[in-house]
Amino acid sequence: MDKVYISFQKSSEVSSRKITIGDIASVYCKDNSIQAKIKSLPIISVPETESRRYVVTAIKVFSVIEENVNGTELINLGEPEFVVSYKKEKKQNKVTDFLKVILASVVIFCGSAFAIMAYDNDVDINGIFETMSKWVTGDNKAVFLQQVMYSLGLFLGIMIFYNRIGKRKSVKDPTPLDIQMRLYEDDINTTIINNSEREEKADDVE
Repeated sequence: MDKVYISFQKSSEVSSRKITIGDIASVYCKDNSIQAKIKSLPIISVPETESRRYVVTAIKVFSVIEENVNGTELINLGEPEFVVSYKKEKKQNKVTDFLKVILASVVIFCGSAFAIMAYDNDVDINGIFETMSKWVTGDNKAVFLQQVMYSLGLFLGIMIFYNRIGKRKSVKDPTPLDIQMRLYEDDINTTIINNSEREEKADDVE
């Protein structure tokens, strides 16, 4: 009996309406022919739609394999339930993508600038600069220089904290933003799975 190791990720995204096991799982078997056959088995047929999510159980996948492949021992190394997201492949429009990036950048810049100015106003940052200038130089003529250095330090601090310098990261560690986005995605997938269990909509064996 050939052992087949299957690992399901908590979330998979596909663009083909005919979703196979190979699209949503990593499959390993010493017998390459069995491995290839299992990967090609269809698991979901998506109707005409723009986008859709499915919750699938490992038991459902195992039942499909057992119906089509004999003499195998199936071992699940991944999730017992997982989310499969279908997104219709769209033609890339560089102009539209560029405009979206510009719009998002403007919104983020304005929002960030407002938040920083509101904070500076709350703590009276100009008053702090004047006091510091009087302590160091005896007058408040160096306030403008302090404001310039404060602005540069704020910009560099954000860039270093989020580990984004130019088009490349300074190191390969995930940034705080990457971590929060991953946690957010995990929470979404967990909620989708829990809701499907509550509503009994998971794609399971009948």
